[in-house]
Amino acid sequence: MEAWTENLGKDGYYILHEGGWDFHLKLPGVQKFNEDYRAAYKLNPTPPAGSAYTCIQIFADAITRAGTLDPK
Repeated sequence: MEAWTENLGKDGYYILHEGGWDFHLKLPGVQKFNEDYRAAYKLNPTPPAGSAYTCIQIFADAITRAGTLDPK
């Protein structure tokens, strides 16, 4: 992670990154994501694609729980 901050500096602020995702995971939604990804790209999802999908799920859940996009 140090290389990230050294190389990107402030351009890397507010970026989420997690490289530990794998399309073999047996978690809710992974099978459907794999199927959709394969249909679109004709290959297995890569770790960045899975991680990005997971981040969107987390953001969507947070917005749903908050009930608003108003930061106040």
